[in-house]
Amino acid sequence: MTFFYHIFVGSCLFIFQSVILPYFTFSDSFYDLLVPFIIYLGSYHSVREGIPVAIFLGFIVDSFSGSYFGVYITTYTWLAISMRWISALIDMQNFGFLTLIVVIGVVIENILLFLAIMIANPEFQFSVFILGVIASQIFWAICTGPFFLIFFNKIFGFLKTEPA
Repeated sequence: MTFFYHIFVGSCLFIFQSVILPYFTFSDSFYDLLVPFIIYLGSYHSVREGIPVAIFLGFIVDSFSGSYFGVYITTYTWLAISMRWISALIDMQNFGFLTLIVVIGVVIENILLFLAIMIANPEFQFSVFILGVIASQIFWAICTGPFFLIFFNKIFGFLKTEPA
């Protein structure tokens, strides 16, 4: 049942990011909202719950995005796997670590996306605009990422304790 809950939450985040967020002026430089959710799944849930949801959500995002197919499946899967390892090493209740983890997740996603672009188009060159967008995404990840992780953890904890 938790699998379907996670699919539902991830789908709602994707729909919010795709339909509602573009109407705000800062949306051009906002990071992928599924990154904190995949980090949450990898950190606070078992591999049996996190990896299939990460693959499914990556498939959905790859299907609807204009990027190369497989980039988001790869990114989300590796984020979930690496968060499983990292959560065993650090205190996932520390706000500073949560901030750092979300920023690293956003940077990893951007690196994998740019690697895919550079492999497909060797003439691709970075510009100041791209660096500005990445800097803005990192800023938004610092400001909002830990709150998303805490929110996901509280909501799932609340739903887990509610009687059926």
